[in-house]
Amino acid sequence: MKDTLFWYDLETTGLDSILDRAIQFAGIRTDLNLEIIAEPVNMLSSLSDDILVDPEAILTTGIDIETLQCDGLIEFDFLNRIMTEFMEPQTCVAGYNNLSFDDEFIRQALYRN
Repeated sequence: MKDTLFWYDLETTGLDSILDRAIQFAGIRTDLNLEIIAEPVNMLSSLSDDILVDPEAILTTGIDIETLQCDGLIEFDFLNRIMTEFMEPQTCVAGYNNLSFDDEFIRQALYRN
C-alpha cells in the first residue's frame, strides 16, 4: 500500500472539547500528490439528552438536532468509523487547525468511550 494523507474536519456543538461534542466528521483520502484515491467520508453523530447545543453552532453548521437524532450514529460507532480511517496503514492524518481543536474533541470522545 502507498503512503496516503487523510484530511478531515469536525463540526461540533460548541468550542469546549470537554463539554461539547463532535456532531459531524468529514474526510477525504489522497495520495502524496493530493489526488483523491477513495470515496469521501461524511457522517453525523447523535447526541445524548444531556448535551446542550450552542445556538451559534447550529447557525454555523446548519445541522439541526432532529437531523442528528434521526441520521447520526451513536458516539461509540462514530468513533469506530473515525479510527478505522485514521488507523489504515501508511496514513498520515491531516487538517487545518486539527491539533488544537479537532484532535482534542476526538481525544476527549475516545476517553469517554
